[in-house]
Amino acid sequence: MVYKEFSKDEKLSLVALLNWDYTDSAEDLLSVVSGKSKNSASFSEESLFARSLESLKWGDLVNLWTLERCVSLYTPTLRRMIRSDLEIIAKDMLLMRENSLNVLTGEI
Repeated sequence: MVYKEFSKDEKLSLVALLNWDYTDSAEDLLSVVSGKSKNSASFSEESLFARSLESLKWGDLVNLWTLERCVSLYTPTLRRMIRSDLEIIAKDMLLMRENSLNVLTGEI
């Protein structure tokens, strides 16, 4: 599956959507997404990825984080971090994403 690579401005716009309740700069968040930093002022790599899973479309998620990083960050521990109060539809969406990761990595 081929995705259009996002420009830096497109990536900054996406990470800005994830930061509605904190004051971290989009540049700091993009540094975490790219793996240059493990944390920003308000997010760890895992918590920012969990928020991305909850908030972004699948294509945006993969383009922002890369498939390899999605696979490495999506651990059982991270799955437990995802808010349990999500609607049934959102839980189904997360299951679909998990299944997609398994297909893309050859586990299914």
